[in-house]
Amino acid sequence: MVNYLTTSKDKIVSKESYQGFYWNPDIFEIDLECFSGVSAIINLAGASISKRWTDSYKKEILDSRLNSLKTLYRGLERVKSNKITSFVSASAIGIYPHSLSSYYTEDEKWVDDSFLGEVVEQWELETDRFDNLDLFVTKENPNLGYTHLVEHKIHLKPNAVGKHHKPYRLPPYKREVLREQLDNLLEQGLVEPVREQKELPITSPIVLVTKQNEASNSKTSTQS
Repeated sequence: MVNYLTTSKDKIVSKESYQGFYWNPDIFEIDLECFSGVSAIINLAGASISKRWTDSYKKEILDSRLNSLKTLYRGLERVKSNKITSFVSASAIGIYPHSLSSYYTEDEKWVDDSFLGEVVEQWELETDRFDNLDLFVTKENPNLGYTHLVEHKIHLKPNAVGKHHKPYRLPPYKREVLREQLDNLLEQGLVEPVREQKELPITSPIVLVTKQNEASNSKTSTQS
C-alpha cells in the first residue's frame, strides 16, 4: 500500500494498492492519517524551476521546498514515527560550483554562488532536521536500500526483438568514476554481474551525464 499526498482534494483516490491524503504546505496542514502503516517517506515536492525567475517566483521555488519539509516534520512530531525507518528527500546538482574539470561528491563543502546553490543548501539543511526524529536520511547514509513491495518490469510485445547497444568508449578518468559507482551498487546488492552466456532481452550502455553551464552553454561537472 502506498500513501500519497496531494494539494488537490479532487485528486484524492482510494484503491487497493494506494490511498490519497490532503495536505497544504503553504499553511503547514497535513492529514496525519497519511503516516498510518508507513515505513518509508519519499519527498519530491517543489515548484518547477522551468519558469521565469521573478522575485515572487524565486520565493515560491524556495518556500515550496522548505514548507513541504517543515509540514512533514511537524506532522511526524505529532504521531508515533518509530515504524518509519527511511526518509528520502530530493536535492539537485545546482548546489555544486561550475567547473570544467572537477567531479563533485556529497563531501564537497563549496556551494555554488547562485540562486540555485542557495536553494539547494537551504533545502538540504531543512532535510537534516529529520535526524532529530531518528529517521534514516539517505543523504547521511550511502546505502540506498531496496524494496520488493513494488517491482519494475519492462513488458515487450509478443515476438518483439530486444535492442542491444554496444558500450561507449570512456576515457580513463570516467572509467574510474563508473567503476566506483558500480562497486557501490554491487556491494549494496542493488545490481548483480551478468555472465556472458546469460541471454538478456535488452542491453544498454551506462551514460555519464554532464552538467550544462547555462551562462556559457559549455559542459561543466559530470554526474553519474
